Amino acid sequence: MIYRFKMQTSFPWRGAWGCSGAMALLLFLSATSWADRRDRPSGPATAGGIQAYVPPADSQRPREAHTTGGVRGCGDDIAALAPRLDFIGQTASTQPTFVWYNFSDDNDPIEFQLYRYQPDGSFAEVTTEQFETSQPGFMAYTLTDDEAIAVGETYLWQVVLYCDTEFEQPGQYTSADIEVVSLPANLSTNLPDDAVERAAVYGQAGLWYEALAAVYNATTPAAGDLREALLLDLATLEAQAEQLEAEELSEQLQEIAQQ
Repeated sequence: MIYRFKMQTSFPWRGAWGCSGAMALLLFLSATSWADRRDRPSGPATAGGIQAYVPPADSQRPREAHTTGGVRGCGDDIAALAPRLDFIGQTASTQPTFVWYNFSDDNDPIEFQLYRYQPDGSFAEVTTEQFETSQPGFMAYTLTDDEAIAVGETYLWQVVLYCDTEFEQPGQYTSADIEVVSLPANLSTNLPDDAVERAAVYGQAGLWYEALAAVYNATTPAAGDLREALLLDLATLEAQAEQLEAEELSEQLQEIAQQ
């Protein structure tokens, strides 16, 4: 059963509780081309005039106001690392990776939730995964074969920190929408073998989830530089939204980008 938790907007919640209860294939960027971008102007991040993340022109607007918040006092902020305010991040994968940032070092239990938007505006649960402990910093969840999502559909994903190991007392939460699209024909072949260069191509093609999934854990300096570039571009884009939370979200993304 899905409960609708209401703060500034409505969110789906799982459990026995509620509020009362273009795209041309661009030049492959060298792995070092992102390195000198830390002190950048207010516009989108560029490397030789190229943005790390270019939002898709056909993206939908989010169906929910995805602001981070909390129900109880435990834990610290968590942030869905995806477009949230003015447009929906896209993926061409039916088993995408979802990435978020956890500011808490309390190792609280954590739950990943995924819902499909129904034509009537309701939610259909796709999957819920619970983990007894969390970790500070970048975290991610990749859908399994049994959890695969469908091209042409839009979903809401949500991460909730809990105050108890029984997953009955929700703490901090964060959410975002995701839209599943067909892979552009010009990206189906001739992609770079190098993971960072391939992520750069995905980012410029508007496939946010593929781009960030490849570099979020930043095992090399090149991956770290591209991760920073993607997050700084997103911070700039979110700052342009009209919502009251835009500036705060942008600043939070900038802080995460420097990690």
